[in-house]
Amino acid sequence: MNDLKDINALKAIENNDKDGFNQIIARYYDDIYRFLVYKIRNTTDSYDLTQETFFRFIRYFNGYDHRYPLKQYLFKIAVNVANDYFSKSKPEDVGETIEYLVSVQDSDASSVLMKVLMDLPSDQREVIVLNKIYGYTTKEIATMISTNQSTVKSRIKLGLDKLKHQYGKEKR
Repeated sequence: MNDLKDINALKAIENNDKDGFNQIIARYYDDIYRFLVYKIRNTTDSYDLTQETFFRFIRYFNGYDHRYPLKQYLFKIAVNVANDYFSKSKPEDVGETIEYLVSVQDSDASSVLMKVLMDLPSDQREVIVLNKIYGYTTKEIATMISTNQSTVKSRIKLGLDKLKHQYGKEKR
């Protein structure tokens, strides 16, 4: 279900008011960008992919079903954009992304945790970020990444187990 700000922005778009798109972009840009940094591990390409996410939203706006939450729909687009990126992918610059993420953290413990998170396999990191950082349910995540709920639960469990194990090692 969309909140009032989303509903008003969507109505503006339906009335050919481009400001509706600007409101949505302003509201969700940072969340989509951060998710893509976690997903692809490259800050520079994450900017481009965030732009592509919103371009696709604009291009395919008429296909959006208003019964579903807008933020969830945008994350689904971002997942697809990232998957397209990986299908055409070049080697990842893990060092740049870890350096960026560590630079925005306040404490050594969170820096270590961020490094360990970035070392997880992409499919596990993706579901953990969506679940633990953005608060999506396993059902919502399954819809976003086009898989079943038990696969999402399994990836979360495996990823969290690896995080706990590695985080303990890194802290010592």
